[in-house]
Amino acid sequence: MATTRSIDSVHRHTSHQLKLLEQAINRLYKAASTNAASIGAVYFSQYKKEWNEQLKRLKRGDITTAEWIQWATNTVFRGESFERVSDELIAMLMSTDAEALALIEQIRADVFVNAHNYSAYVIERTFYDVSFSVVNAQTLQLLQSGNAPLLPALTLNSKKASKWMQKRIRNEIASGILQGESIDKMAKRLRNVSGMANAASIRTARTACTCAENAGRQMTYEEAAKQGLRMRKQWLCTVDSRTRSSHASLDGETVEYNKKFSNGLMYPGDPKGAASEVYNCRCTMVTVDPEGDDGERRVNHAATGKRLLTYKTFDEYMRMKGGVVT
Repeated sequence: MATTRSIDSVHRHTSHQLKLLEQAINRLYKAASTNAASIGAVYFSQYKKEWNEQLKRLKRGDITTAEWIQWATNTVFRGESFERVSDELIAMLMSTDAEALALIEQIRADVFVNAHNYSAYVIERTFYDVSFSVVNAQTLQLLQSGNAPLLPALTLNSKKASKWMQKRIRNEIASGILQGESIDKMAKRLRNVSGMANAASIRTARTACTCAENAGRQMTYEEAAKQGLRMRKQWLCTVDSRTRSSHASLDGETVEYNKKFSNGLMYPGDPKGAASEVYNCRCTMVTVDPEGDDGERRVNHAATGKRLLTYKTFDEYMRMKGGVVT
């Protein structure tokens, strides 16, 4: 059975949008990294002279490593002053996380809309007696506000995020103290906390886009089934060293539109699946000819006088349906 060509356009669109999204997220956290280092530099500057003197004593052997750690911890990294700078750093990073989530929300809506509409275009272009309504961001917003939202909520758990950042700040400081780093290096270490938050947001973006793309496809298959056309779907993975072994083994697996794949997911990125099967997934799926190929194809009936296509391209299809090409 031949797969449709929607994989080329839909997944290429998703990849392009994800690339732009990752670039935007990286810019956000680059600015946050600079701010983190500045916050650290201002705080640590008040201890620079005493810090350097204690480091010299450590290197001469005047004090033990244990004494150095105790001094640094008690003098620099405790008290109200440190708590204030820690809170300032966490608030700044959480604000950046919120900005990143807003960008992800915007792009995943675009990815979902494109995946649904292009999949509808391919099916409607190929088979008689099926017709779809195109969706847009407003349609998706209405669907999301219902009892069964199509996409999982993107929310920031403030308490969990704050606790995670506090732990990362302490870990970075502890590592710097153990290695006997200068006060300037200690300030720059706070950049690492921003870097880890950046990486986490990128993974969230990839997960969200994979989910949105394939949820959009799945919605189209279900709409086709209501019109009597029972599609089948095929799992496709990105085969490289980063691909989960469980997903690599799924490559090419084909099931009916309303069945789960052998890993228990309805589609790649299915939010109902375990995090180990979903998080950072880059797989996709495509439509396959219906079982038995019982759909009445337009290309086989062009001379019968049946309803002929009035469009050829996706752009023309969207204009005819009153939609906007993303």
